[in-house]
Amino acid sequence: QYAKVFDVEATHDHNYSVVGWSGNVNGGNYFFSKLDSLGNEIWRHDNTAFNGTNFNNAMYRIHENTDHTFLLTGVITDTNLINQAYIVKRDSGGNILWEKRYSFSLHHSKAINTFEQNSNSTIFTGISDGLFVFKTDSLGDSLQFQRYNFPGYYPASDINQTVLPE
Repeated sequence: QYAKVFDVEATHDHNYSVVGWSGNVNGGNYFFSKLDSLGNEIWRHDNTAFNGTNFNNAMYRIHENTDHTFLLTGVITDTNLINQAYIVKRDSGGNILWEKRYSFSLHHSKAINTFEQNSNSTIFTGISDGLFVFKTDSLGDSLQFQRYNFPGYYPASDINQTVLPE
């Protein structure tokens, strides 16, 4: 059994949310845990939606929204062994509210990071034949997509909203 933590975020209630990958020689699934301030596990959700046969299945980032729900971003491998961007919204107890898979190319897509733009939309970044920025509504349905092609392989690891002075 192996495990790798990709992100830890402090939560509104002074605990911590944790996401990553856990698996064995046959493959892996992502995990989502909540820890208290001493590191004791409050709850843990292991997702079996992944096919369990490919090490590319993982969650990379977690973000707690203002309503105390969580957005998780990562990658899932489909039955054709194509990586798809994978985005999950979970409630404050870690239960799935919705999940979406996106393929933005014939190659591989990964959702790397996210932030809540407002209560009606979310921004995600990732890689898929270049960098992408993807905007969804509150249910994860597509509103806008933009790809930026740069030479080489550069994952979009962070995104922040900029507010310009009026």
